[in-house]
Amino acid sequence: MLPSTRVRASTTQIEVSWALSSSLCSPEYYIIRYSLYQKLACSSPETNQTEFEVNTTSTQHINLAGFEPNSRYNISVTAVNGAGQSEPTIGYSDTSQGPPSNITNVRVNPERTSPTRLGFTWQPLNCSNVNGVFWYYFARIYKDGDRKKLPAKKTYLDNISDSSIEFNGLEACTMYELNINAVNSVVLTPGNVSHAIGVTGVTLLNKVTSASAYATEDQPSLTVQWSVPSQCNVDYYRVSYQLISRKACQDVPVIDAPVYELNVTSDFTDVSKYLSNLEYYATYNISIIAVIMREESLPMNVNGDTRDGDPSAIESVSYTSTAHSLRFVWVEPSCESLHGVFDRYEYDLYDPTNGGRYVQKKLSPGMPDITELTPHQEDSGTTGLIVSWQPPSSPPCQPTHYEIKYYVLQGDMCEDNSMDRIMTSAGTVNGSTFTFNILELRPNSEYRVFVRGRTSSGYGDSDSRAATTGYSC
Repeated sequence: MLPSTRVRASTTQIEVSWALSSSLCSPEYYIIRYSLYQKLACSSPETNQTEFEVNTTSTQHINLAGFEPNSRYNISVTAVNGAGQSEPTIGYSDTSQGPPSNITNVRVNPERTSPTRLGFTWQPLNCSNVNGVFWYYFARIYKDGDRKKLPAKKTYLDNISDSSIEFNGLEACTMYELNINAVNSVVLTPGNVSHAIGVTGVTLLNKVTSASAYATEDQPSLTVQWSVPSQCNVDYYRVSYQLISRKACQDVPVIDAPVYELNVTSDFTDVSKYLSNLEYYATYNISIIAVIMREESLPMNVNGDTRDGDPSAIESVSYTSTAHSLRFVWVEPSCESLHGVFDRYEYDLYDPTNGGRYVQKKLSPGMPDITELTPHQEDSGTTGLIVSWQPPSSPPCQPTHYEIKYYVLQGDMCEDNSMDRIMTSAGTVNGSTFTFNILELRPNSEYRVFVRGRTSSGYGDSDSRAATTGYSC
């Protein structure tokens, strides 16, 4: 057997030497086996120890490389000849401390970024990759990424579990580069530097809260408006928009609608863009990103609703006739082709005799009578309105359903919505129900509510009444 084995270690290498027993026949070669037993910064040994094996004909020693710093390895040496193998001689060796591993997943924290602040996050080191006794993280940022100048801000973090940092008091609309690395005590060489880039002050704002989009003219189009701080020098804006809902097709989700993208340049802080060739009576999601020195701002998202339009032509009309009647049949239009809230069917009959004349008839129920419209508040604090009505008092027919719609007359703080009164459908009830609760309305705002009846032939005229919602708790 081998009477003794000696090991000497550096950061990533271990030198193993041994002496032969006088009773051992001359070996043909030696088998050196080793495995990571424990990372010395961790409190317990490795649970899954992988064993490596090296054969050598050296009679005195071998230099093994590729070890991890600050780690304890289990090492054994076995002599082999034609008669078999000796009993292994087993020992342990500790590698010395080294620089910490690279810091990974370094990125900007969007939730902690503003015109004067940048936040960053990273994956903190742990006992498996610190490679020694942790001392501190060294984080610094350079304005415009110019590392030849002194850092704009710097700080030291002495907790290995730290995973984020914020730098305040920065210049708006400016690009900063974060450099961060870790340092261990005793070890002269610090860890490698990791990088991340962030831009301050390009969160898009309009004069109140956010960007806005509103319908324009009678065409299916939207105008989106936004603004940036006056000190921002934006190279261009990337505007993208996508159809997310057809309001006449509430039960039919929009799937895989294309995303349209365009670049917008402007020398002004207040910017607007006209989006055309859209669908009628639809909701679009619009995203605006400001680009400064090739770096992008956080996106500002806003929804916009296009106006309704005339429905598409009815197709595939056929008829049957008798001596004194005509029966017409047509394909019911799809919700996509309605371009708005369905009202009723109208038809014209032309009689070519007696010089020609038109006969027009509308098949619709009478108008209901709204008797009460009062504010309502849910237990959750959301505000709404309760509307009650009486059925039509006159023929031609009684409704099978009622539809309730509304729009904002005047918002809170005397906000004027006269140019943007988009009708919204609140829902429908059957013909035997004469009350409806409109939920989740804006508090302290005036609404006009409409109720109309429907039969299989279409809708009748609407009755309307205005009321103001209460304050939200």
